Amino acid sequence: NPTSINHWIKKKYVDSGKATLCHSTYKDNKFLTEDDKETLESFKDTDPYYYDVYCLGKWGVLGKTYFDSNKIQQRINTILKPIKIGFFTYVIKNNKITNYKFVESSTGFIKIFIEPKNGHPYVLGGDTAGEGSDFFTGIVIDNSSGIQVATLKQEFDEDEYAKQIYCLGKYYNDALIGLEINYSTFPTKKLQEYEYPNLYLRDKEDNIYEEHYYKYGFKTTKVTRPIILSILVEIFREHPEWINDLEILEEALTFVRNEKGRPEAANGAHDDLIMGLAITYYIRTQQAYVVENINEEIVIKLPFALQTDEEYDNDQIIRW
Repeated sequence: NPTSINHWIKKKYVDSGKATLCHSTYKDNKFLTEDDKETLESFKDTDPYYYDVYCLGKWGVLGKTYFDSNKIQQRINTILKPIKIGFFTYVIKNNKITNYKFVESSTGFIKIFIEPKNGHPYVLGGDTAGEGSDFFTGIVIDNSSGIQVATLKQEFDEDEYAKQIYCLGKYYNDALIGLEINYSTFPTKKLQEYEYPNLYLRDKEDNIYEEHYYKYGFKTTKVTRPIILSILVEIFREHPEWINDLEILEEALTFVRNEKGRPEAANGAHDDLIMGLAITYYIRTQQAYVVENINEEIVIKLPFALQTDEEYDNDQIIRW
């Protein structure tokens, strides 16, 4: 006890490192009979989530989760740490961002799980802080595989959020970027000002003239919200291995249906990363799925005895 991953004791003492956690399971209970142990072991096959939480003492949730808790818990058991954590520095002049550079820092707010690869198409979706939300988030996936490769989460001023998102998108091969615009269009407008080259466009219909036109940014509505969450239901069920961020998985465990049946974060929990992830997978249809074949320059240096006079002068032969 306690069981809930969202319990105040875990948040205040365990997560902060203020308390030492002494972990034990039924395996440490010398008073259990062999029949007792056999009964508990049987939950491995009949109810893996129950076994992980109530037999192995892992954190869980109270109530019915919206996503597949068994698959999420299994993924948590195999999760790896990010390869680096930090933030971007940059130079801004004449409303242009240049010389962006990722700087590693233990207090950074961007986690890199997989570095960008040449020719790979990436997608970056984000949930802006608004009503009921404390954090700005950004989630990057490799669109050729669906695998999540980076996470941004921080309490920003909106202008700094836009700058960090710009740099993160550029870092990942000019990733397609789509940010939620429900509570503020400012970050998306700043990306336009910075002339970011690859922004998501949503389709709008003019009911008067029955014409379609396009606007930048993603809007969460009573129509789009169930769709983007349904996409995540499938991903957590069929491809939990795509998700590399422990915080996202923990948010997924505390994403439940309320008394009216509406899926949302449990009381006291957050869904900033979940909504950012849902937007990312939804907007990916506007990005390429295939890895681009990029010709790389191959430099061959011949042994001295095989070089002609011309080659000796140049010292190299360059072949494509």
